[in-house]
Amino acid sequence: MWISTDGNALVDHAGTNFHDGLFAVAVEGPDRGKAKQFLSVPRGAEQASAYVVPDNKSVVVSIQHPGEITGASVDNPASTWPDGHFARPAVIVTWRPDGSEIGA
Repeated sequence: MWISTDGNALVDHAGTNFHDGLFAVAVEGPDRGKAKQFLSVPRGAEQASAYVVPDNKSVVVSIQHPGEITGASVDNPASTWPDGHFARPAVIVTWRPDGSEIGA
């Protein structure tokens, strides 16, 4: 099962902040119910949607408002993702370097 978070203020039970992203959750076996982060988005961004390609070898995700952090501005950006000039949303495709199925 895939979980796509959309809320750039995620905190775990220990109070640790982490980035929005895409999580794989095992639905059977000894790791059933354990969430494993597959993809992280830039600081302040939200991972707004995900589409797993039918061959399970890549995933398309949309990333909204990278760098949307209190105090950030055009003159003082919190992010310059995706290309180093200024922050803007994007749609990306990602895959495993070895070409195997994602989430495996």
